[in-house]
Amino acid sequence: MPFYADGHVHLHPGFDLGRLARVLAGRSRELGGDLLLLLAETPGASFFRGLRRAATSPSEGSTTGRGAGGLAALRPQATDEPESLRLLPDSSPAVFAVAGRQFVSRERLEVLGLGLDPDLPLRDRPDGEQEAEALVEAVLGAGGIAVLPWGVGKWTGARGRLVRQLARAFSGEARFLAGDIAHRPVGWPVPRAFREAAGPVLAGTDPLPLPGLEAGIARYGTRFEAPFRREAPAASLRAALEAGAAARPFGRRDGPMRVFREQLRYRLDRARR
Repeated sequence: MPFYADGHVHLHPGFDLGRLARVLAGRSRELGGDLLLLLAETPGASFFRGLRRAATSPSEGSTTGRGAGGLAALRPQATDEPESLRLLPDSSPAVFAVAGRQFVSRERLEVLGLGLDPDLPLRDRPDGEQEAEALVEAVLGAGGIAVLPWGVGKWTGARGRLVRQLARAFSGEARFLAGDIAHRPVGWPVPRAFREAAGPVLAGTDPLPLPGLEAGIARYGTRFEAPFRREAPAASLRAALEAGAAARPFGRRDGPMRVFREQLRYRLDRARR
């Protein structure tokens, strides 16, 4: 049976986690397979650590996040891995959260470190201190999955050339991937780095920090045809990549008008703040 992954998830403070719980339960049923949320937390964010605390003491998670029950609304439970948790234990198929970090390199390029133990010192490394190549090597050396995610206006000019250089330099590494997001408008050309990276392109939603966008999590992602162990979801994903398992996107990216509207909302909201 295949499993599914949203390869770029942010749980922003304004999200309604009670609503997210209902969305995830429905999404896993629609997909018909176990679902992984690969978290890409920004500096200072600690949702996974909060979920881990809520897994051992639900009352600690009851006040974190909006919506009924806060983090406790996701009802996290421990797995056999420090870097993963099962969510919504009654849901079938199952839903999991996998810890990860979104880094920003010295060149202002985003590098995702997915499947990282949240207690590793690497997890708390400040942004802007290391070059992108060193960040990729650090993530791989820690046993994580290194992803270069596409972003609106972020793969142009010198940064675009750097992305292509990195795609070629790490093309033999199974845990190095280019990343697609739902916000790359339908109809736009395929980035050159997608063609130059040897492995599959890891798709994900990458939701903006706007109220209501929690409803779109897991609407776009990657389907893997590989064995899956519910007690070790992060290890299952690494094994699928290292085995060269078949992977293809599921869902649909946004149209240009939706991308424009949400980018405008985001910029206006940031200006007000």
